[in-house]
Amino acid sequence: MLIVPQEKASDEASEQKAELREERQEVHDPPPSYSPQPPVAAEPASSTPPLPAFKTKPTNFLVIANESSTIRGEVVLDPSLRIPSSLLPALAEGETEADRKNLRLSSKYGSISNKIWILNPSGSDDLLVGERKRTTIDLASDHGSIRVQLEIFPGAAPLLVTARAPHGTIEISLPRSFHGFLSLATQHGAVTLADDLTKISTQLSQLDTAKRYFVGDFAALGDGEWTGDELKLEGKHGNIRIKYLEGPAEDRSEQSKGGFFSRLLSK
Repeated sequence: MLIVPQEKASDEASEQKAELREERQEVHDPPPSYSPQPPVAAEPASSTPPLPAFKTKPTNFLVIANESSTIRGEVVLDPSLRIPSSLLPALAEGETEADRKNLRLSSKYGSISNKIWILNPSGSDDLLVGERKRTTIDLASDHGSIRVQLEIFPGAAPLLVTARAPHGTIEISLPRSFHGFLSLATQHGAVTLADDLTKISTQLSQLDTAKRYFVGDFAALGDGEWTGDELKLEGKHGNIRIKYLEGPAEDRSEQSKGGFFSRLLSK
C-alpha cells in the first residue's frame, strides 16, 4: 500500500481545483467581439490611356536628311516643346521662321519608312481647332518610296502633312481622328483610298490625275480658310495609297475618342 504524504496530496488537490476552475472559465467566457473591417475602396481606373513605351524621347523641329540611305524608325513629336534658337536646324531655301516645319524628313536616293507620334502634353485642350497652329510635317524622297504611319493623340492640334516622291510609292496610314482635306496627285500611278476611308470621304474634284477629297462630316466646313487636318501628296511614277491605322494603337485611343469633334469641342 502506497502512502501519499498529506502535504503533497493537498497540493495535488489544489492544482486539480485550479485546473477545473480554468476549464469552466474557458467554457463560459464569451468569444471576443468581432468588428467587421470596412471594405477597401478600389482606386478608380484612369480615364487617360497610358503613354506607350517610346524608343526615343519627344522632339520638335527635327530635320533628318540623307543622301542615299533609308530613313526609318520612330519619331515622337511634341509640337509644344521649346528648342533654343541656337540649336534649331537651318531653314530650307526660301523659308522664313514662320514656315519652319515641326518635322522634315528627306532622302535623295533612299526611302522613308517611319512611325510618327504626335503628342499633346501641353494641356492645350481648352483651345478650339481654329485657334491652334497646325503641326507641320514635310516628307520627300527623290528616288525612293514613302511609307509613314501617323499616330495622333486625342486633343492634339490639327495636322498638315506634305509628301513628295516622284519615283516611288507613297503610302500613309491615318488615325480615325483625321478630319479634313486629301489632295493627291500622281501622273503615271494610281490613287486609291481604303474601303473604310472611302465610305466617309467626299470627292470634291478630279483634274487630270489630281484628286481632292474631304474626310469626315462635310458640314464642318465654313466659308473661311480651312485650318484643320490636311494631307498633300505628290507623286509622278508611283502609286498613292491612303488607309487607316490598324491594331492595338487604335484600340488604345478608343477610336481617337470621337475623332475630330472631340478635338473641336475640347473634350
